[in-house]
Amino acid sequence: MQKGFTLIEVLVVVLIIGILTSVALPQYQKSVMRSRFAQMLVASNAIFKAQNVYYSTHHKYAETMDELDISLPPMRDVTCQPTYNHDRTLCTLFFNGTALAIIEQFYSNDAIQCCAYKGTKFAGASLCEAEMGTKVWTSDCGGSCHCYWKQ
Repeated sequence: MQKGFTLIEVLVVVLIIGILTSVALPQYQKSVMRSRFAQMLVASNAIFKAQNVYYSTHHKYAETMDELDISLPPMRDVTCQPTYNHDRTLCTLFFNGTALAIIEQFYSNDAIQCCAYKGTKFAGASLCEAEMGTKVWTSDCGGSCHCYWKQ
């Protein structure tokens, strides 16, 4: 009597592992994106508050992150900065090098906009919908994204 597994038994185990992986990996990626989206929101709020402090002292908004008295932790796949016209903070969440979603916080009216990009088949839409509290997008950014607003 030989000890060991038959080829069929090994193939069945490999098949089961493959099926479990195909189910688990997308859920893991969604969980990672939700986590990074949460980091992006925290960073956007911190920059927003730092900009208000800067404005109260200098009577203008900071043009670069270096001008703000703020230190953000390193964030993977997230970039944040004041925009070119200095009226909002813009944070972008990337997935595999492609923009997945953005958050814009406007200084003048405290409005927040979250946009999900068409290039990722609007994968960021569920993140934006959850944050904005609505499933109704209000603008399409010229056809390249769906944007959700909260005031």
